[in-house]
Amino acid sequence: MTWHELRPALFASLLIVGFALAPNPAGAAECDCRDADCASLTDSAGAINNLVNAELRRLEGDGVGRGVQPSKIREAFGGAGGNPIAKIENIAAAGGWGAAKPKSQSKYRNVDAFDAPAWAFPESAVMAQCVLVCDVCMGADKLGHFFDQGFQFFYERVYALSKGFSPPLAIAHAQIWNVKTEFKLAGTPISGYFGQNTTGVMSYADLFTNAQGGAFYWELMNAPPGQPYAFDICSFVRPEWSEEIQKNDYTPAVKSKVNGVGRE
Repeated sequence: MTWHELRPALFASLLIVGFALAPNPAGAAECDCRDADCASLTDSAGAINNLVNAELRRLEGDGVGRGVQPSKIREAFGGAGGNPIAKIENIAAAGGWGAAKPKSQSKYRNVDAFDAPAWAFPESAVMAQCVLVCDVCMGADKLGHFFDQGFQFFYERVYALSKGFSPPLAIAHAQIWNVKTEFKLAGTPISGYFGQNTTGVMSYADLFTNAQGGAFYWELMNAPPGQPYAFDICSFVRPEWSEEIQKNDYTPAVKSKVNGVGRE
C-alpha cells in the first residue's frame, strides 16, 4: 500500500483519537442546527474574511508564492499537523461566534455507542456549535470541512492531474475521495471514516462543503500573481451547507433514533 493510499486510514485513526482526547467543545463531528438556533447570532462571515485575508497578506509579505499558499492557509485554519480538530472551529468558539446545542436537545438525543462508535465519546467531542455564516445557519464543523477537507479535495485534484488525468477526470477522482469520507464503499476498506463507520451520519452538506473548499484552494492557487487575492467566504457558502437544507443519510440504527424523535 502506498503512502497516498495509507493516509486516509491514518487520518481516520487520528479522528477517533481526536474524539477521545479533544478538550475543546469547538471541535466536533455532527450538528443539529436550525434557523432558530442562529436567531441571536451575529453573522461571522466578516470575521472569517478578515482572518483569512490578514493571513494571505502576511504570506504575501513573506514572499510565499501562490503554489504554497493553499497549504499555508490550511495550516492556519484547518486541522494540519495531525490534529483532527480544525483550528477555525476553535477560533469560532473562542470568538463567541456560535451557540452550543446540547445533544439532549438535538435530534441525536437517543443515539448512543450501540448505534455508532463515535457516540461513546463525550458530547463535547461529538456535537458542534451552531454558527451563522452568510445568512446560513450551519454547524461550526462546516468551517472545518471547508478549510481542512476542502484542502484534501484540492490535493486529490492536483494529485490526479500530476498522474496524467484529464481535468474532468481529476475532479471526478477528487469527488470519489470525497464520497469515501462519508460512505463505506464496497471494495474500498478505507472509507466512511467521517460518517458511516464513526457517527452513523452521512452528511451531504459535508460533501458539498468539502468540494467548495476545494474550489477555494484551486482558485487561490490559480489567482493572478502580483496582486492580492481577496477572500470572501460568501463566494463559496451555499444554503446546502445546512443539514436542514441538504438532508443527511443515516445508518439504520441511527436513522431509527432520529426518526423516533420526529426528525429526519
